[in-house]
Parts: sequence; C-alpha cells; structure tokens
Amino acid sequence: MQRAQIYAVACLALAAIALIATRAVGRLTYDKMERLPVASFPKTVGDWRCVQEIEQDPEVMKYLPSAVIADRIYRDSQGRTMNLTLLTAQDYVDYHDPWFCFRGQGFQMSDKEKLVLDGQECAQITASRDNIRMRAVYWWWGRANERPKYAPEQWNRVLALRAKLMGKQEKSLQVRIVTEDSPDAVGQMEEFVQDIHPALEKLYGGK
Repeated sequence: MQRAQIYAVACLALAAIALIATRAVGRLTYDKMERLPVASFPKTVGDWRCVQEIEQDPEVMKYLPSAVIADRIYRDSQGRTMNLTLLTAQDYVDYHDPWFCFRGQGFQMSDKEKLVLDGQECAQITASRDNIRMRAVYWWWGRANERPKYAPEQWNRVLALRAKLMGKQEKSLQVRIVTEDSPDAVGQMEEFVQDIHPALEKLYGGK
C-alpha cells in the first residue's frame, strides 16, 4: 500500500512539473526528437553481411507514426544469423518494449534479465511458440533510454523542457538483436555486438 502511495505521489509530482514547465516556457520547441539515418547503417559489419531486408507491416506502423525502422538479417561466414532492428522516432511514445511485441504475436515470454554485451547493458528475454525458441536483447540510447515505469507522458514533457533549456534537439535510438536460442546464443550475440558497436557509435554521432 505504501509503495502504491509513493508511485501516486511521484506521478502527481511529474504532472505538476510538466504543467509548470509548459506554462513557464510556452510551447516546448524540442518535444520532437531527431530521427537518425538508420537506413545508412552498414550492410557489412566485420564478418557479418546483410542477407535480407525485412519490410515493416503497414498496420503495425500505424501505431508508430513517427518511427523509422531498419530491420535486417545478417549472416557470418559460419552460417550464423542475427536479426538486427534499429528504431528511431520523433515521438517518445513510439519507443516501445519489444517484450510486448513478442507477447502480442503469441510467444510465451520469459522474465526480463539484465545482460552486459561488450560493455553495453541491455535487457535479455527468451520467446517460444510451437517449435520456435528465440533469444533477444535490446537497449535504448539517448532520451528514449530514460523510461519511467509511471507517467511517461509527463516525464516526456520534462525531458523536452531540459532539451529546450540546453538549446538542442535530442536523439534517440532503440537497438534489438534476435537469434535462435542455443547454448552459445549469448556468446554469438557478444561477437555480433562487438562488430556492430563502432557503426552504432558512428550512427549515434558519438555516444
């Protein structure tokens, strides 16, 4: 009960701050984030080469109107494959937790666990359906990384005010990697992340 009261107070505080911010500075100029050129991400990174571009479902994109997505399958010389998805958006609400995407497609989901790959902290999940079992890791960079569990819209306004006061338009990026689950899946993902990290850093403009 006490925890619920604390959450309620926190939500009210965020709402109050957002209201004050809006009234104090008027329309927040930087409430739209800069979209990154994810389509320019290299199709060859280390030993990995893009073998397929995945088109996004128009019905799904209706719910992510400000988002731009690069979704690719990469394969290395050993025949291992990785699905890399890069999402960038102008609106904070278009950054979503992939856990819900898998669940919405009928997968049985594991609990999220923290994992560090090549120095990058990310969330790790496994998803299973019929005879398919996938392992996924994902993380956010920039403003999208600041994701409260409660009152996200109010928090977004606070972040927009911060951007305005700093005089810059903020960037955000969501990275998701999916591969077939296996005893060495994490090790393979570690190798892949090591190879793509330089290109990700360049895309983001120096994290």
